[in-house]
Amino acid sequence: MPTTLPTTLNDKAEHLLKRATLFKTLAQGFCYPNSGHRDTVLEAGSRLQEVNHATSPSRKLTRDLRTLLHVWEHASDSQLATEYLRLFLGSAPCSLHETAYGDGRRIAGRPVELADISGFYLAFGFELTEVQPDLPDQLAVELEFYSLMLLKQAYTLFSRRLPAYQIVKQGTVSFLNQHLGRWVGTFTRKLQESQAPLAYQTLASLLLNSIEVECRYWHIQPVLVEGRLPPDLIQEDNLSCPKDQTPIH
Repeated sequence: MPTTLPTTLNDKAEHLLKRATLFKTLAQGFCYPNSGHRDTVLEAGSRLQEVNHATSPSRKLTRDLRTLLHVWEHASDSQLATEYLRLFLGSAPCSLHETAYGDGRRIAGRPVELADISGFYLAFGFELTEVQPDLPDQLAVELEFYSLMLLKQAYTLFSRRLPAYQIVKQGTVSFLNQHLGRWVGTFTRKLQESQAPLAYQTLASLLLNSIEVECRYWHIQPVLVEGRLPPDLIQEDNLSCPKDQTPIH
């Protein structure tokens, strides 16, 4: 089903805001499930459904969102927390860190890749929480950043700062092409292989299809990474989540 593209600057900005909400919701879903986590995701998902036409340009994405809401209605914070520990932390099979994926040649470049991701964050005013900060390649952090970049694009369009818009747009596309768009497919497959509960499988399905829609929108084809690096070579995960960020005016 073809995507309906916005026709004016304001329409384009509104479209960006709604996509930003989608990726903010995905980031929340992959944070550690403290008390009330399920309700937070359901509330955010329900808001997304209200703007479904603009945020879901494919039937598959629309179906994924509907399925997500149905499945998470029957989940519990305690079940999600147990599965989060089994699937995502330490030497678990489905690391939430980008640099946990790839072949052995990626090891030598891991510090460089982390520095590159941090460089994106620094360039566009994104800061990790100072309380139990996670590594910059953690999935929720990358999704939060991508959401922020969409927000920044919307702001520059609303304020008619078109040169600034072009800079932020270029950074958004580069980050998706060089980082976020490269590894979510392997991550999603690992979740399926690890018999993750439906709550996390539906969340990952929505994530993967959302990334694919973004790549088509920006006309890019990221070089995908495959496989999981040996767990003992990956640093232990933290339970922290990125703090809320707002565009710098």
